[in-house]
Amino acid sequence: KEDINNHSEKIKQLEQEIKVYEKEIEVVGKQASSLQTAVKTLDINQKKITTEIKKTETNIEKTNLNIEKLGDEISSIEVKIGSNSKAVQKSIRELDQKENRSLVEIFLSSQSLAEALGEYDTSVQFQTKVREQSEDLSNYKEELGGKKQETELEKKSLLGLKSELGDKNQILEINKKEKTTLLTQTKSKETEYKNMLSLAQAEKEKFEKELFNFESQLKRAIDPSSFPTSGKGILSYPLDNIVVTQYFGKTVDAKKLYVSGTHNGIDFRATRGTPVKSAASGVVKGVGNTDAQKGCYSYGQWVLIEHPNGLTTLYAHL
Repeated sequence: KEDINNHSEKIKQLEQEIKVYEKEIEVVGKQASSLQTAVKTLDINQKKITTEIKKTETNIEKTNLNIEKLGDEISSIEVKIGSNSKAVQKSIRELDQKENRSLVEIFLSSQSLAEALGEYDTSVQFQTKVREQSEDLSNYKEELGGKKQETELEKKSLLGLKSELGDKNQILEINKKEKTTLLTQTKSKETEYKNMLSLAQAEKEKFEKELFNFESQLKRAIDPSSFPTSGKGILSYPLDNIVVTQYFGKTVDAKKLYVSGTHNGIDFRATRGTPVKSAASGVVKGVGNTDAQKGCYSYGQWVLIEHPNGLTTLYAHL
């Protein structure tokens, strides 16, 4: 009875442990699911930022090309301005030379007055035209310089954006690693709880089986009504004509024939075809033939009958 109480108490404890494990498995299962979602989200965000970094790098390359193009244009304009400056200088020197000559000298060196005036006018027009072109080129150079400066600022901004995106990507990578590590630990914890649950359930089944055995023993020990009624004539002989060839127990033949030295039945002589009767009313619970099983020739063809008085009889060597 004490064993029964101890086992009952142990089973209750195991049931409580099982409930705790089942709850923990449910909790860590939800955590694992949440962490998996978080890892997937971080992975998607990381891919998005990687794409943005590539886009920014492309814009930086494009901006570099624009800066290079503007630099080439400025250099080209500087060359043109230089050429115009030389032309203006040449024109000024020529004018200076002409201005040092009197109109009479210019007239005398020319074929006609018209030619002298035309030469003078052409020189002035040329100078004016060159000066205007130089001014236009200077203005355009200044405009290009402004654009180049703006483009360089844009490049600087893009480089800053790339650096910022790189930092974000690094932070996401760290978070992803942390979440992945935590997910692995959580899954490991879930597996551990499942193993503990499995062990607890197996232990519970073991104690329940032991408890059943104890209760069965207790019932047999304290419940005489479960015993067959004592007395003669409980079982009838299975044959009409009885000739016993070997009795039950430690018989002379049993010591010779069996390793145990005990015969666990009683043998009757009967010819082939003799009807075998049940020793009492009951239900056939099983039939078989041990000769059909290789290496097992103990009973031959047999019939097992269960009786309502708590006994069971086995008929063998049929």
